[in-house]
Amino acid sequence: MKWKRVKYHRKRIASRHIERLLELSFDNLEKRPERSRRYVKLARDIIRKHKVQLSKEQKLRFCKECNTPLLPGKTCRVRTSSGMISITCLHCGSVRRFPFRQEQRLQRERSSYAEKKYPGGLVCAKVVHKDGSIRSVKITGDFFLYPEEKLALLEASLKNISLPEVSGIVSKFYVDEGIESPGVGPESFAEVIALAIKTSS
Repeated sequence: MKWKRVKYHRKRIASRHIERLLELSFDNLEKRPERSRRYVKLARDIIRKHKVQLSKEQKLRFCKECNTPLLPGKTCRVRTSSGMISITCLHCGSVRRFPFRQEQRLQRERSSYAEKKYPGGLVCAKVVHKDGSIRSVKITGDFFLYPEEKLALLEASLKNISLPEVSGIVSKFYVDEGIESPGVGPESFAEVIALAIKTSS
């Protein structure tokens, strides 16, 4: 098993070197383009030698044909058409195409909106949901909530949950974070979110 540990540590070190070389390639892109491409080539040599698996973001950071770091508007042109993203290297002209799956997935998810007036003000909710699960919530309106910066945390706490869980999570959030919202309570947010989902059904 020792050789597996050695291989794992080598890959970790190689990954750090690759990331650093890619950073240097972008740092030198404007003033030393040849050196910039050289850094990418060195990074790719390490990738092949140690069989490092790159993330999708890392794969899109350089041209596979000429090793040019890809910076939209400077070294590459990005276009979308018919559900595809096309990235054209402005140095060698090579084109890479792939489907923008995340955007297509978001289109399949349903987005809905609802608002309701309460004694404390208007509460609005934009909800993205799919198959009974809430993907994201954006809460706006003219109500007062203290501390104000906690609203973003409340929205984050409502991600990837089912509708029946909303009321309990909001109520617990109020207690845990010491939230005050005169004229608007936890049940108000739960009600508006439920209305938003209901309008799209």
